[in-house]
Amino acid sequence: MLLVRQAVGSSVNYDYFIFFQGSTYPLRSGGYIQRFLDENRGWEFMNLVKMPARGYPLSKINTLTYPAHMPVRRFAARALAKLGLAQRDYRKYLKGWALSRYACQ
Repeated sequence: MLLVRQAVGSSVNYDYFIFFQGSTYPLRSGGYIQRFLDENRGWEFMNLVKMPARGYPLSKINTLTYPAHMPVRRFAARALAKLGLAQRDYRKYLKGWALSRYACQ
């Protein structure tokens, strides 16, 4: 809520506020997202997915992973995951929304 208050109080008059958290990143370009929001003005967007779901095993999001350029951490995380020790709380990674200024206000 503090983040929403600060965004709404910004001197820039944004039409939408999009919240990404943790390792979340957009799969579409900024231009695509802008056009989508322009074409769907007045709608609010929230996503909720029950986990685990078909094609989305819980292990994909609750196991710590590291990129290939960090081989020592990657190896350690894989070894610890096999022992059930390299876990994270997946619930905090399942958050995302795009809300209009009106909804945030």
